[in-house]
Amino acid sequence: MEQSTIGIESPHTAAESDRITRKIVDAVAAETGVDAVDLDPLYDVVDPDALNSLFHSRPSVNSLGTGAVRFTYHGFEVHVTAGGAVSLETAPTESLD
Repeated sequence: MEQSTIGIESPHTAAESDRITRKIVDAVAAETGVDAVDLDPLYDVVDPDALNSLFHSRPSVNSLGTGAVRFTYHGFEVHVTAGGAVSLETAPTESLD
């Protein structure tokens, strides 16, 4: 049975929230030219279930739809906004001088 989302003002459905982690891995894979399956597991740096939960909007809990998460993965500073946008910046390297 197909589930209808008509009338729901939430920016994400349950299926869309699961795509946040996929979106991150795919973005890093595209940026590095490495196949997504060859990247280090995302769970080495962030809990994927927790990340998906954060971006699974529940109108009664997250009615403002605000917030963001930032973490480093595979040499990139990953920034995910409440709207589900994923952006990558090259992570700063630490100098051992």
